[in-house]
Amino acid sequence: MCSAGPATPAPAAPAVAEPFATCLQGEIGEGFSLVVSAGGSVADLEACARSLGVPAVYALVGGKYVPYILGAPEFATARFRGLYPDGVPAATPLTVRGTGP
Repeated sequence: MCSAGPATPAPAAPAVAEPFATCLQGEIGEGFSLVVSAGGSVADLEACARSLGVPAVYALVGGKYVPYILGAPEFATARFRGLYPDGVPAATPLTVRGTGP
């Protein structure tokens, strides 16, 4: 049965109202995993990734992955840093490479 009335608008995206339990929200396994950032500076993201045993973080931009490889020279991480000069917003989806189960 079809309704003749107007379409119901989509609900608004939820606001992040409290801090995440971890700095990268999501299950990190061996290989690649999709996670959500808790937000903060790129240095905060690096410290978080390092604490979780994650050697690489990727942002998907325009259908291409932009890598942030922990410990790589500045020139190798410049493009990723350029994406987030004011910090990585909370709830940003990222792909990470895990090294263990």
